[in-house]
Amino acid sequence: MLIARGVPERSLVLVEYSREFCKLLRARFPAAEIIQGDAYAIGASMPGWVGVDPLEAVVSSLPLFTRPDEMREDVVARSLERMKPAAPFIQFSYAFTQPVKPERIGARLEISPWVKRNLPPARVLVYRSA
Repeated sequence: MLIARGVPERSLVLVEYSREFCKLLRARFPAAEIIQGDAYAIGASMPGWVGVDPLEAVVSSLPLFTRPDEMREDVVARSLERMKPAAPFIQFSYAFTQPVKPERIGARLEISPWVKRNLPPARVLVYRSA
């Protein structure tokens, strides 16, 4: 979807934990940077992965509710710290509640309506630096 909307493939940095899925991503998106790693360790790993330039956006489908509050807050907050002001951290969620409370990380949050045609129904949460 990002490429179809005009984002150059060479601008994408994809972080994936599974070695097998990384192989598939490399075959499908040869111009993108594919990193096998743990996105929850983003604070320690991000500079090495993407350099020092601010990120334009983050699109995440991390299963945030499988981790404790501190880890969820850290992955969103650390990403926002590395982004341009007001750049979006986009998270897909199936939960009724927010995975990260924006006030706990000094962020703003926009929440889409439920996408009922998705199974299970989902919504999009967009965190931005305050």
